[in-house]
Amino acid sequence: MQVYSVYQYKFKKIFLSCSCCCLMTQMMDQKRSLKRRKKEKAVKKRRSSLGSKVTAVILKTTKKFVLEMKTSSKQVHPSSERARWR
Repeated sequence: MQVYSVYQYKFKKIFLSCSCCCLMTQMMDQKRSLKRRKKEKAVKKRRSSLGSKVTAVILKTTKKFVLEMKTSSKQVHPSSERARWR
């Protein structure tokens, strides 16, 4: 019972059904791999969302920049700008 006492609170059902050491280690390995997979997924999600956020910010800034350029060029040469947008 000493071997199981550490993990007993997490896997009560398993300990009630069996006392086999191999099954316990197998279950622990499965649990570990699941946790690792979850972490990897979370990291991937975070990276992808971060990338999309960055692109969105870049798009926003370029739009602002283009608008500023248009307005500034209008102020500098209003006649040529009117001819271009007609």
